Amino acid sequence: MKFKYCLFFLILFLIFNISSISAKEISNDYFYNLEKNITNESKFEENGIKLQFKTKKSIEKEHLFLKQYLISRLNGKYTNVDDKSFKISNEKINAWVNLWNIKDYTYVEITLININSEYNTKHLEELVENIKKTDIKDIQIFLYYKGMIDNSKSLEDFRELKSLEDLNVLNINNGYTGTGNSKLGRKMNFALVRYNDKSHIIIGTPIIFTTY
Repeated sequence: MKFKYCLFFLILFLIFNISSISAKEISNDYFYNLEKNITNESKFEENGIKLQFKTKKSIEKEHLFLKQYLISRLNGKYTNVDDKSFKISNEKINAWVNLWNIKDYTYVEITLININSEYNTKHLEELVENIKKTDIKDIQIFLYYKGMIDNSKSLEDFRELKSLEDLNVLNINNGYTGTGNSKLGRKMNFALVRYNDKSHIIIGTPIIFTTY
């Protein structure tokens, strides 16, 4: 259990002590900075972005636009799943696209998972930036990072972190999961898990959308 407590306090320290960003600067840059700090403390495994929105365009038109756009941006291979879902992939990044209709809108969910350590989540968001500039509504963006930490890492027990607010932690079978807010008001989710005899950290904003 010792490794769980050590990792737990490491993540809390990194997540809630980034206090140099002013309230006017609250954006995904907060997550990019956090990801950079976590990367320094872990071995990169993967990161990802999920983009959700709705549009007045038909499923057929949006499907064609996204297919052409992602093939171009990822220089990837197209794989059709069905008439409302497809996949674009290259050696490092996989993109899944799901589309569905509700009343007068086409709803879209785009998920990019990256295993190239040279690409952070800011790079992934740049890949879909021009999609965000089209005629779409109700945009939601989710980001996450997953890394591996040495089981033997030993750290001081951080018990009095003054920047912690509204922290909730749950004990799960293979570690911990939790949520919290910084004084900047950014909601973060984190998980500290162990499987295959290795310890992993996962951070996400506003939620972790991958399994762990």
